[in-house]
Amino acid sequence: MTSRKAKMDTVSIVQCKRWDCNQYIYDCSDRGHRSSGVSSPAISNHEDAATTPHHRYPNPGYIGSSSGFAIFNEVQSMSETPVDENVHSPFDPPAEMPVDTLEDQSILPRATHVLDRLYHIDIEQLAALILVWVDTGASLALAESFVLGCVHDMLEFSRLRRTAGFESGSLAQTRADAQQARLLSRNTCRPIVLTGNSTFDAYLGQMTGPNRRWETLGLFFVASAKAASEVEMFPALYANNDDGKKLAKSMTYLIDCCLELCLGFDCLNDLQLILQYEQFHTHSGIYGETSFRAWRIMGDLATSLVALGYHEKIDQQLSTTPQFVIELRKAIFARMYWADKALSVFMGRPPRILLAFCNFQVPNFRLESQAPYAELIDFVADTRCSAKFAVLKEQSLEVFRMRNPSDQMERADMIRYDLEQLWLELPAHFRLTTTLAASKGSPFVRDFLANQRLEYLHTHFLLGLTYLQKHPEPNEILLGVAGEMLSLIVEIILLRSKLVNSGTGWLWKVRLSAVNILNCMD
Repeated sequence: MTSRKAKMDTVSIVQCKRWDCNQYIYDCSDRGHRSSGVSSPAISNHEDAATTPHHRYPNPGYIGSSSGFAIFNEVQSMSETPVDENVHSPFDPPAEMPVDTLEDQSILPRATHVLDRLYHIDIEQLAALILVWVDTGASLALAESFVLGCVHDMLEFSRLRRTAGFESGSLAQTRADAQQARLLSRNTCRPIVLTGNSTFDAYLGQMTGPNRRWETLGLFFVASAKAASEVEMFPALYANNDDGKKLAKSMTYLIDCCLELCLGFDCLNDLQLILQYEQFHTHSGIYGETSFRAWRIMGDLATSLVALGYHEKIDQQLSTTPQFVIELRKAIFARMYWADKALSVFMGRPPRILLAFCNFQVPNFRLESQAPYAELIDFVADTRCSAKFAVLKEQSLEVFRMRNPSDQMERADMIRYDLEQLWLELPAHFRLTTTLAASKGSPFVRDFLANQRLEYLHTHFLLGLTYLQKHPEPNEILLGVAGEMLSLIVEIILLRSKLVNSGTGWLWKVRLSAVNILNCMD
């Protein structure tokens, strides 16, 4: 009798907390399917949002099968008691953002501060700098497809603010900034609506123009920071590389402000995750991988990745998710998985994203537009290849830290065999088989070839460290790998003006490899 009563009490609780945890809680594509039967609409004003059906709270995100909520759902499915479909989860948000939300959470002052800073920035010249940078073949590794859209939108945003004619610091300008901050914040709180037929232009339309979001500004500032770091001189903004780095640092401050505003609304989505990754890459490039900023941001990245459930299988089971979004989410996982391993190895610290808890996926190759339709060397190719090497790096770290070393060398040999197979399975034009100076291709292609060769050699080097645990002196194989890495790094330094960042800058490559080489040859 007692057990039956307890079961009924549990069912009663579940009815109050009914929540389907067997899917991603934040599935904007599913929400778009419920709210519209047509292609992705670009919501252009606040009144349109009121017509969107009430949706479930986007956080806490992905909930696994061992969670308490999953158990509640299992009990719910066993109950014969009908459930009122109108009963919402206590985590559901109100249909509209309360008018005083921005003020209560001190968000409005921070938001208006960012907009006020724009009066002291030459948006037009920053846009011109980004275009010069993109013309070299460089871009943002994850946000490549958004860069130009954000640039053009920020130019329009700047033009509108300029034509308003408000005097800087005036009461009218302060009021206008507060109104604009509210609009940006409301747009940021809206989900990106997707259907199976959504196009990229429709997606972009939900973050530009009247739908402009804080993520849009953030990505523009990321591109500005990267461009200022990699374009040695741009007379309209800075005269030398040192001044360019100062400009890049000022841009990182605005990146941080925009991202904190986005995360403060507790509505995590693809755009914010992309912005988080690009923020990490910008910080690590400007302040160095040893900075606590980079390490903390990497922890935030891992948290957000798991919260959205992108460590689980991302496929086409959701018919309302367009293919380009599926590929984007695979790239998000692969990039973050690789960055986690690279930083963990460099710092000698435990990784945050472990393969044992992930469904490893990489985006599909893009093919050349003309015969023989070979795999294209681009950011997607770098993402795919680097993530595959990262898997073997994680396994190498596990072998290195084995508590029972009886079969340590055997496992290291197995990983080494997998590494050789991976290298041979790469398309022939992905493998650097000559000196970097003798290789053919654009500056981007050369940088890509150097990236993949270093990933291969660095994984070999990690496996060689296992040997050093049992022998006081490095063997010939380890010394040979270290020597080849050193030669390649020297070439990268000498040719750095003829390389274009294909995923990591030349300083990242040097720092990632040089420390280990010096330790080996000490």
